[in-house]
Amino acid sequence: MRNFKRFLAMALTMLMLVSSLSLITSAKFEDVTDFQNEIAVLSNLGVIKGKADGTYGFDEAVTRRQTALFFARATTGKVDDAIHWQSEVNTTPFKDLDAENDFYGAISYCHNVGIVLGRSATEFAPNDNITFQEAVTMAVRALGYGGASMDAGYPWTYYSKAVSLGLDKGIEDVALTDVVSRGVMAKLIYNAMFATNSKGSTIAADAFGSAVKTTNLVLVATKGKTLVANLSTNASDKVAAFVEFNSDGTLNLDKVYHFNWADFAEMAYGEGAEEKAADHVGYSYNVVTVDNFKSLVTVSENPSKTFTSADYVGDGKFEDNEYTLVQKWSSVFNIGTTASGKEELIQYNTSYSAGVTKIGAGKAYYAGHWYVVDAKSNILDVNGKVLLYFYDNVKDKIVSGATTTFPFYYELGGKYYPAYLPVDGSRYSGAATLDQYEVDNTPYTYAVDKNADKYTKNVSAYADTIVFDDNNDGVFDRAYFTAYVFGKLKVQDDDYYFYVGANGDKYTNVRGADKVINLTDVELKKDTTYYVLWAYDAVNETVTVKKVYDEIKSGYVTAVDIVNKTITFGNVSWLGLGVGTTETLNYGVAKLPGATNTNKDYSINDDGTGENSAESLIGVDYSLLNKYVSYIVDEENDGRIIAVLGAKDAKTPLVVTSVVTPYNIGGNIRASVIDNTGKAQIITISRLNDIPA
Repeated sequence: MRNFKRFLAMALTMLMLVSSLSLITSAKFEDVTDFQNEIAVLSNLGVIKGKADGTYGFDEAVTRRQTALFFARATTGKVDDAIHWQSEVNTTPFKDLDAENDFYGAISYCHNVGIVLGRSATEFAPNDNITFQEAVTMAVRALGYGGASMDAGYPWTYYSKAVSLGLDKGIEDVALTDVVSRGVMAKLIYNAMFATNSKGSTIAADAFGSAVKTTNLVLVATKGKTLVANLSTNASDKVAAFVEFNSDGTLNLDKVYHFNWADFAEMAYGEGAEEKAADHVGYSYNVVTVDNFKSLVTVSENPSKTFTSADYVGDGKFEDNEYTLVQKWSSVFNIGTTASGKEELIQYNTSYSAGVTKIGAGKAYYAGHWYVVDAKSNILDVNGKVLLYFYDNVKDKIVSGATTTFPFYYELGGKYYPAYLPVDGSRYSGAATLDQYEVDNTPYTYAVDKNADKYTKNVSAYADTIVFDDNNDGVFDRAYFTAYVFGKLKVQDDDYYFYVGANGDKYTNVRGADKVINLTDVELKKDTTYYVLWAYDAVNETVTVKKVYDEIKSGYVTAVDIVNKTITFGNVSWLGLGVGTTETLNYGVAKLPGATNTNKDYSINDDGTGENSAESLIGVDYSLLNKYVSYIVDEENDGRIIAVLGAKDAKTPLVVTSVVTPYNIGGNIRASVIDNTGKAQIITISRLNDIPA
């Protein structure tokens, strides 16, 4: 059953842009143990009221006359009892009412509009405790769904309708014949006020006007992090920005609402909450206001969950539910039957943006033309890669003299040669144009068009997907997929170069430590090389480092099998004791960009050309045979080798791999060895470092 909050989003919309908010809540009743938000809303509206001693009476039974008064207030918005409900005129046929105690006006109103019929034609039983089936029936009638046919099937017709409307949401372990407590009554009335009535509206909107709203907001920006680029949010370290959903599930960027985060977090997470706004960008919250967002009555975070690649392979299957990945919901607010017949999920890919992003860090003017340059003043090509290198960056490697009018050089075989402008005065061929730097400032978020075809499957062994149930109905509505890449990180001054693979040449560059989100405990120092898992954030233009590989192993290679993608090491230690076996490790991690050739068919962080093979990215070739190599093992993924960092010849022509039994014959040791040509043999060792064996 879909949550009733989905209907709220259709019926209720915000009417004005709010630049700042003062968040307040109603008075808290000390005896309220559940339904705190619902009771706060009804209390602020005046539908329910506390007792003289300051308590609410949460567990106390509710009488039939009290229930009539609650529904009279809720359905009319008239909450001043002395003016509206303490009438001395009884317009009902009920003979058992007391003018002083039974609120003639409230019972008369409810009878006249068909909310109550009475125990009999002349009996209302005002002081009897009300049962759940009686209260549910009154709620359904208040929504306009009563009638003779419904009355004929009482109580099951009314209870069935109540369930379909979501009136029982959150109410558990209450039988139809049970007496209703004040706590359960508040929840039932709240559900009824915000359910869709027979007119397609809500009791709350009809009775209290447009100032009463409940909706779901998404936190889109705070200082240092945003969900939407180029959106004017006025967010700061204290103020967070929020937007609503459109009916198709996209973000409504036309209206931005601002909240003091400390106040907002206290309402969402409790007093003394230390939650950081930046950690919750993208999260959604159900909120209620009774004064058109001048203040908030309740704030509740909607459910979310993070899946790793071990739990989610990117095909739309979460836990036991199967989703169709879409760019927009096919049904209004994702309610009811969808085009595919399955639940629909909008999945964003954080490595891509839906807007036009600029390339380069700036622009430079040379010889009558503008060029797009990177942070080191190198001229970029139309793909954002270095086309020509600025003189200061390569001056020690220039083959021939400098050119002063156009101080740029092209690279060929590791050497740099002067680049000359065309004689006709035109721009240098292949250089990026200025419109690739000066782009449209239209707000945009992450891309959703990467969910079809080759992007449907999660092809990264290191991926995190956070999903959101934006309506708190047990069904996910929105997801953010982040595929991490294994590769080399080179920190040079304030520049951070993130490479795909240990030996690949494709990289992403960001400038400044503030552009690197380091989730590890390892300090990323300048002029240092690391091997990391990283992911690019296309909206914030940052790179997140998820893991630093700080253990580099070494071994002697006895076999390289490129067909089966394995490397075999001879296990060697002093005297060969405790060894005698070889170790064969797979290299490359299935579905890991930067470590295996998955990008040909299933590109995530690469360009889809498939030009990067496991061998080239990891550094594997047959020349490793019979050499010592340094390598990195991915312990979390079957202990595979994901990087070979260097190889060198053995320092000695013979490497002991095992001791041959018996260990000692005539004072000598017999051992199995491999020579530096890879040939295995058995030798006798009589002395070690001039010491008898």
